[in-house]
Amino acid sequence: MKKIIDLFTPNKKIDKSTFLIMAFGQLLFVLCVWIFMAPDLIPRPLGILKAWANLASTGGLIQDLYISLKLCFHALLISVFVSVIIAYSTLLPFFRPMGFIASKARFLPMIGLSFVFTLLSTTGYDLKIKLLVFGMSVFIVESMIKIIQSVTDNEYNHARTIFGNEWKVVYERVVLGKAHEILSAVKQNFAIVWTMLTFAEGLVRSDGGVGAMMLNENKHLQLDSVFAIQMSLFFVGILIDYLFGLLRSTLFPYADLSIKKR
Repeated sequence: MKKIIDLFTPNKKIDKSTFLIMAFGQLLFVLCVWIFMAPDLIPRPLGILKAWANLASTGGLIQDLYISLKLCFHALLISVFVSVIIAYSTLLPFFRPMGFIASKARFLPMIGLSFVFTLLSTTGYDLKIKLLVFGMSVFIVESMIKIIQSVTDNEYNHARTIFGNEWKVVYERVVLGKAHEILSAVKQNFAIVWTMLTFAEGLVRSDGGVGAMMLNENKHLQLDSVFAIQMSLFFVGILIDYLFGLLRSTLFPYADLSIKKR
């Protein structure tokens, strides 16, 4: 009885086996609702699995996933590089307006900017990169600036007594001291560029990718195939998110030492 009460008590720690049992039960509940209560037009799990097998074997799904992953990580690397430069430059008062403007650009609709990026691009691939880089950078800059601003005056003063030089203080306290949080920000914002793939690849279909494939299948009302592609993106996204977490734990094993649960 106490274990059941603990499940509905805030901040209570549960063991891994209990968590797995609950996860399995809730997943089973969702599957039952999906199979027996969803509208008839929504594909069922068995149909989606068959469609996925067909797409993977003869439809080019694996190849298009590879194309999309390559595009995604290319855009991610550029986004991180640009965002880090803008965010860290806000430590200098002269560049703070630039950081403010860059972070507020996330309210600009992508549809309205696609024409501008088309004029600035030389190839379809270049256009997709620009769209994805802009779409992610304006969000990740905001996260990084908040991380940098979270360093308190007391932390700076303590570092000054050790290192003296202000550039050394910034390097030790902000660049190194907040590196694990910066990586967490990249991990959290990765989903933005991942979900934008269908928009960018749907706009420029010449290079292929899962976005173009999904729109083609949707055009022909192949809903089983559309859901199969969605599920592929979903599980690959979860895998990448897990790998980001693993990378963070490997590079910064000290990052979660202060987290305590009852």
